[in-house]
Amino acid sequence: MRFIWLTVRGREETRGQISMSTEQQQPQERLRRRKMRTFAVGRFRFQCSERLLDGCVDFAAQLVEIVVYWMGPVLIVLALSIICLLSYTFFTTLLPMMKAKQAANPFAILILSSHTVFVVFCLSHVLFNYAACVMTKHNGKLYDKVVRELAVATEFDYPETPEAIAAHKAHINDLLGVRLQRLRRETEEPAQGTAVRRSINRTTSAPKTLRPWMLQGPFEWSYCGRTNQPKPPRSHYDHVTKALILNLDHYCPWMFNAVGYMNYRYFVSFLIWVMAAMLYGACIAFEPFMLSQTPGYRKQATLQRQAVRVGEAFVERLSPMMPLPEERMVVTLSFMLCAAVGIAVAILGGLHVNLTLTGQTTIEFHGNCKAKKNPY
Repeated sequence: MRFIWLTVRGREETRGQISMSTEQQQPQERLRRRKMRTFAVGRFRFQCSERLLDGCVDFAAQLVEIVVYWMGPVLIVLALSIICLLSYTFFTTLLPMMKAKQAANPFAILILSSHTVFVVFCLSHVLFNYAACVMTKHNGKLYDKVVRELAVATEFDYPETPEAIAAHKAHINDLLGVRLQRLRRETEEPAQGTAVRRSINRTTSAPKTLRPWMLQGPFEWSYCGRTNQPKPPRSHYDHVTKALILNLDHYCPWMFNAVGYMNYRYFVSFLIWVMAAMLYGACIAFEPFMLSQTPGYRKQATLQRQAVRVGEAFVERLSPMMPLPEERMVVTLSFMLCAAVGIAVAILGGLHVNLTLTGQTTIEFHGNCKAKKNPY
């Protein structure tokens, strides 16, 4: 009997040890599963560790940032080349055509002068705003002065010492944690509730992608962990230029610079003047472009080839606004550039004019669309 009792007792202890070891292994198994991600491509499934996946994503993000940054000088050269090409086309091709067209008009000089003045005026504004947008810095004495004035205007005690900065950091972390918990409690739908409560929760639910700045008001200061300094209201860290930008809108590779508080007015002015110049260029190049597709142009090209064979240097245009064969390519390219760039800049410029009127940046616009409110 004693042997049987000992045997039963041993079996129970063994079962208890197995159950305890199983319970201890369950959290480890859950942790291991959390560290693995499963992907499916058609019928094929494979797993990848989160650490490896995060490393690949970080590497890809850094690579994109480097490529976008060094695209800046190339795009600046391209933008200046486009400006030079369109200016050259106007003064060497389109303006002589317009002069021939207005030859019998007694106000020809006034009309041609008006066209020239308008082109020079647009060109000067485009170049000035472009240079100002590219060369404006988001740091230095002027930037520090603006930040300190903003601190005084918002009644913020700007921390100067490392101890004060650390205290400000701890305060911001605690404040954001409390607000995030409160937001989760407010947007959490109970398991059993009325239809009215469900509709209220749906209309007041938080956005799926919640950023820390979305938990703060428009005049509240925060803390930037990447630059280790107080973060002014509505400022963001730019991952391309590696700087904290006041009122950051976006990084523009065409400007080789971030667009923010210091150069946003130059950026919007540049878009407006480019849109006006492209609209004007498309209008004056439209007639030569259309005439270059007609049978009259082919007839003129034939006369041009015959004149070259007999040694004549020049053939008169069959129509004042009809381009010669050597002018056709530059006229066509100029018209297509004006039309394409004009449409693109008009869309972008319209968006930024709307953002200016509503007091938002592009980043804030996306966040406010998700939150369905505009505190600015």
